[in-house]
Amino acid sequence: IGAAPMLFLLKRLVEEGIKVDFYLGALTENEVLLIDEIKYLAKVHVSTDDGSLGKKGRITDLLRENLKDVDIVYTCGPKPMIKEVVKIAFDKSISVQMSMEENMACGVGACLCCVCKVKTGERIEYKRVCVEGPVFDGENVVM
Repeated sequence: IGAAPMLFLLKRLVEEGIKVDFYLGALTENEVLLIDEIKYLAKVHVSTDDGSLGKKGRITDLLRENLKDVDIVYTCGPKPMIKEVVKIAFDKSISVQMSMEENMACGVGACLCCVCKVKTGERIEYKRVCVEGPVFDGENVVM
């Protein structure tokens, strides 16, 4: 949940020689996690809703101001934030991979507790986040 799984992705991208800007947002400074690990691997952009660390405001505002010369955006977090990140990226013709966070009762796809709507061609289907995700193409997820 949150930035933790993104740290593993960041390490992999850096190992492959890819330059990364990492956007990290939280309500307050006390909720900003992993910044010490991240700052050695990427350029970090931080915002907090209360302004206690980084820029005051939402991380999507900071992203909107700075997003340029980017091939792809990876995002995770609350659905409203992900939805806004996808809009910002798509407005700039940048593809998005989103890591969905859903409640998972069984973790093996049997209970269908964690489904999300995904476009497949002209159809809308339900995909199980625990089995068929958690990462989906931002172009296909219906939010």
